[in-house]
Amino acid sequence: MKRTMSWLFALMFAVVLLLSVQPSQAIAASSCSLCYDCGGKWPTFSGVIPTREDAMPYERGSACSGDLTPTSDTSPYLCCQEQGETPPPSEATPNDSMYDQQWGYENIGMPAVWGTTSTQTVTGVTVAVIDDGVYAGGHPDLPPRSTNNARFLNSGADIGTGVDAADSPPSQAVHHGTHVSGTILATTNNTTGVAGTPWNQSSNNGVNHISVRVLGSTGSGTFSDIIDGIYYAAGITNSHGLSSSEPADIINMSLGGGGNCSPTLENAISQAVAAGSAVIVAGGNAGNNNPQQPASCPSVTLTVGATDINNQLASFSSYGFNDLSAPGVNILSTYRNPDYDSLNGTSMATPHVSGAATVLLQKNPSLSPAQIKALLVNNAESFGDSRMGTGILRVPDAFESAAASEKISGEILAMDNNDLVASRGEISVNAEFVPGEILVQYKEPQSAVAETQKLLGKKATVVETSRNPNIPILIRLSEPEVAAMSEVELKQATLDAIAELLESPDVVYAEPNYIFRAFSENK
Repeated sequence: MKRTMSWLFALMFAVVLLLSVQPSQAIAASSCSLCYDCGGKWPTFSGVIPTREDAMPYERGSACSGDLTPTSDTSPYLCCQEQGETPPPSEATPNDSMYDQQWGYENIGMPAVWGTTSTQTVTGVTVAVIDDGVYAGGHPDLPPRSTNNARFLNSGADIGTGVDAADSPPSQAVHHGTHVSGTILATTNNTTGVAGTPWNQSSNNGVNHISVRVLGSTGSGTFSDIIDGIYYAAGITNSHGLSSSEPADIINMSLGGGGNCSPTLENAISQAVAAGSAVIVAGGNAGNNNPQQPASCPSVTLTVGATDINNQLASFSSYGFNDLSAPGVNILSTYRNPDYDSLNGTSMATPHVSGAATVLLQKNPSLSPAQIKALLVNNAESFGDSRMGTGILRVPDAFESAAASEKISGEILAMDNNDLVASRGEISVNAEFVPGEILVQYKEPQSAVAETQKLLGKKATVVETSRNPNIPILIRLSEPEVAAMSEVELKQATLDAIAELLESPDVVYAEPNYIFRAFSENK
């Protein structure tokens, strides 16, 4: 009996000693996690449990399991669990009827993020999709569009703002903008159709959707229209005197044209980023490392390549300027109302990244474009193929790191050589541009009409003017003989006129009105 009592006393003494040691010693001795009591309330483990404000940094946010009873309100105690038995992060699977066909979300880790966001109230984020509009009347699986929708088409001939500005493309169109929009913000977990990247927390997924139409029914458009769309989406007055009253936090551009970045386009993108818009663009579908714009523009926040279900770079995906890559093969999304369809392209990869950026901003609205880039680029998963950029988009770690913006330096750990801007000597008659149309930046934009007449006489007419010295003026060759020229002759006349303009000290730069297209490979 005495030996039994002595043994119990020794055991109790050992336990007291164990609880009195330093936190690191306790953990080492018993392979347990050290936690603090939460004011006497200690629920069954369901994620990271809040800790006391005076908890040590090492203990803050420790995960605990089981129904635990604190020893006191102030003392640390042991949450005993065997090593290797830490509960895995909770995941959530949307109940959308076609979700099982959306392989991309699994590859970028969205279920783990949804496990958290499906139970949280989110902050509203404004996303602008600069594309060929959204199918007339919208789509039943897309949230309502903003009254700030707009279209800028045909170099100023078709301008409009408002909820109905994105007209229905003809039936033969690919409904590219509708498809891109669905990947970013289709209504998730509504039992219908497909899932978008943010979890459905409200009637609009907590996302304000602005559709800016700059591409026509064939999926192509002009440089000047796209630039007007960028300024508008960013809340900057464009050449038509228009700007969105709801500036975009994220601008998605699944479009592009050949060549190194034009100074005009770079200027527009840099102003949009400076205004707070993260500009996320497609890398292109040429399947080579030839430069595309805007993919090659230095101020772009993120340039995106496309990968397949096996985490390999898609055969069509351009490379050389990609910051990271994302799913872009056989991507199911919203299509013409009420349909859904699968498309391929860096156009389809880009909205996965824009959607991820949306989720980061919902967690931390103070993130800057540079911080968004750092979070996504530095947490991409490398598969050893530098053509992808730093790797394939992986959202969970970026999401976990997004909480405290002051701890995100914006430093990019790995970067591509995204620093090429077109020189004037690189423009040739074989380039894709609108014959007879020129973008000119004058030092004094209010004198554009007089300057154009002085430099080119009756050969050109000013189509669009602007009071903003950073926005180029659109002029069009107008000589009577222009109508009789072939396309090659008119292109050469355009380049000749540009050469004349560049001789003037009053001209900052002049370049053709390039043609841009949506980047998608039809099924």
